[in-house]
Amino acid sequence: MIDKMFRLFEENYVTTNGKMKLLPDFTDKIIRAEKNRLLRARLVCDQISGMTDNYAMRTYRRLFDPDYSSIADLV
Repeated sequence: MIDKMFRLFEENYVTTNGKMKLLPDFTDKIIRAEKNRLLRARLVCDQISGMTDNYAMRTYRRLFDPDYSSIADLV
């Protein structure tokens, strides 16, 4: 689960400058502002490592499970 999330975030934030906003606004802006590719990867790792188990599972489901939705994601 963590590896799959990292690969998606890496593709969107590290290897390319993807247009999808997959992370919270604050984190998204910090990662996109960083010019160094290795530091962007580190910031993605830091974001994932700071997730609680519950938050990581909800994020994973939001990203990869088409049947999952939560009203909390809209608020």
